[in-house]
Amino acid sequence: MNEKLLQDNKTLVEFWDGAFTIPEEEKAAIRESGMSGPEEMAPSEKLIKAAAELGAGKKVLDLGCGNGWAACIAAKAGCGDVTAADPAPNAAAAARFIAGLCGVGDRVHAVCSAGDWLDTVPAGTYDGLICSNVLDVVPPETAEELLREAARITAEDAAIVIGLNYWLSPEKAAEKGIELADGCKLYQDGVLRLVSRTDEEWAALFAPYFTVESLEHFAWPGEQEERRRLFRLRKKKNENPEKENKNMIQFKEGYYADIRIEDRSRTTISYKAGVLEEMKVRNEKQAFLRVYDGKLWYYASVTDVDHLQKTLDGLYAAATANPAILEDPIVKRFEINRDKLSNFADCSVRDIPLAKKQELLLSYLPILSEEPAVTLPEGNYLDRNSEFRFLSSLGADITYDYQTCGIALSFAMAEGEKQFHGGWSNGATRFEELRGLEETIRDSVREQADSMRSAVPVEAGKYPVVLSPEAAGVFAHESFGHKSEADFMISDETMKEEWQLGKTVGSPILSIAESGTIPGSGFVPYDDEGTKARMNYLIKNGVLAGRLHSAMTAAALDEDLTGNARAIGCEFEPIVRMTTTYIEGGDLSFDELIAPIEKGYFIKTVKHGSGMSTFTIAPKVAYEIVNGKLGRPAQISVISGNVFETLGLIDGLTKDVELLSFVAGGCGKMEQYPLPVGFGGPYVRVSEMNVQ
Repeated sequence: MNEKLLQDNKTLVEFWDGAFTIPEEEKAAIRESGMSGPEEMAPSEKLIKAAAELGAGKKVLDLGCGNGWAACIAAKAGCGDVTAADPAPNAAAAARFIAGLCGVGDRVHAVCSAGDWLDTVPAGTYDGLICSNVLDVVPPETAEELLREAARITAEDAAIVIGLNYWLSPEKAAEKGIELADGCKLYQDGVLRLVSRTDEEWAALFAPYFTVESLEHFAWPGEQEERRRLFRLRKKKNENPEKENKNMIQFKEGYYADIRIEDRSRTTISYKAGVLEEMKVRNEKQAFLRVYDGKLWYYASVTDVDHLQKTLDGLYAAATANPAILEDPIVKRFEINRDKLSNFADCSVRDIPLAKKQELLLSYLPILSEEPAVTLPEGNYLDRNSEFRFLSSLGADITYDYQTCGIALSFAMAEGEKQFHGGWSNGATRFEELRGLEETIRDSVREQADSMRSAVPVEAGKYPVVLSPEAAGVFAHESFGHKSEADFMISDETMKEEWQLGKTVGSPILSIAESGTIPGSGFVPYDDEGTKARMNYLIKNGVLAGRLHSAMTAAALDEDLTGNARAIGCEFEPIVRMTTTYIEGGDLSFDELIAPIEKGYFIKTVKHGSGMSTFTIAPKVAYEIVNGKLGRPAQISVISGNVFETLGLIDGLTKDVELLSFVAGGCGKMEQYPLPVGFGGPYVRVSEMNVQ
């Protein structure tokens, strides 16, 4: 950018920043005036109508918003998500004030768009855009850049409203004694106030990106002649999405390619026996790039995210161009999603001081030592905040954030010859959710100590068993969820036979679901191939209803995508993995669930579980069930069984369902561990299980 252009832009921002400053006394006067609405500030009825028409959109941008009148009109007309953006800070502040005054402050988000704000907006974000009295009061180079960005950040078929000043011909300017710099630029007191272009010249500038649907002329209050211009445009459909440059990444024809970027921050604070072992914050930014030519995949994992084009070009050089790549069955399944999700911007754990995290952990550690049997107490505070970006050669452009935080406590207990390894943990998505857990921790430690002292050994055999939501979740995840991952059955005819959709595999009251849409540690709104999360039934009313897929496995088995292609980080390729897996609830209370059981066991908490066709679960805390009531703590080494037999023996489910999040550990598959997941369910009654 040349020095003159830089100076013009800087001077313009300073000028408009002053023009839209609203002093406090003026704000008070506006409040007292009883302003009926933003229409009072709009310069024309035609502009009011055009802004109101954008109210039908889901997301609208008022670019160069000034005092925000257009944004407020769009919001009042029905749009629930309007961004009012202006590089002048006082203009953004004025828009925020006017929006609040007009009762739409919850729908209008005013931002200062100075610097590279537009660069941070994902492609295809807005389905409506208004830009009034902006494009012809900025340097031509800036106007052209704004048009390019407007095309990038609006969705296909988006409605665009452009308000422009009048055309001042060189002849007319000469008649009025006005000097136009470069034949079209009008300066007043050193500030660029107008870049004069004809209707045809503006239409030519719009043509690469937009179709002109209509052109009206209007006048500002006090003007006798309608000389100002109102263009209604429509975003053109992209005929060659592979060619479109979404973020300065040049994707080549003849290949499929995608780029996954993660900006991750992690905190670890660890104490052992009261001594600080570790207190670290790790910030990492990485990218994983893939190119597919219809035969082979080519991968690269890099930490230099500022030069991704060079890495991508290297992968292209290794691959072979394929003119029919868009017809490849894997490529045809990829979704083209464009979205921006931000759930944790207002509560990011990155913004919590490290000392506060340490203070929280230290407030809980003494509780462990209240129990005299506890030895070797350990405590961990863990958190993670990640910002993900996904781009593909097909046109996908997705950003979303992810966050978990939690406390994990562990300890050994010993009393005489009795020993017990215990622990407690709690995962959350917001730091404040981790406060006030003292009594919960205290109760858990007491219960585990009582189990160590009082648990009675079981006599091995088959018994009715009730699983807690934790135990039911472990069973659903370990014993059934992994069998649902479709890559296990590629080229395995035995698995395909065992796993035929439509086959009855369980009790008719049983439904097992899986979804990345659920808040918590298993939240994955888009998987690592850009597939949108959805509800997937693995079992529905006892019948095998689905399995989990990546694009590759979906193509191999000719089935639909499920949103389950995941990697633990940008060092790895995505493979088929679970998100949140759970058993759906039934119609019983807990008391009703255990009432028919004369002799059985309740599994409350779990050490670990594993298995495929045959499963094992090692309980931590368990109880006898005697004559329909909970009895003494029980010492159980393991419960086990055949997965499909056990599914058929489920005969009771509670109404209440609990879904659990975790902050320590995760799911392991091949070399990829730990992957954050969630699981849970109701209390589940199984009529018969092996108990040892």
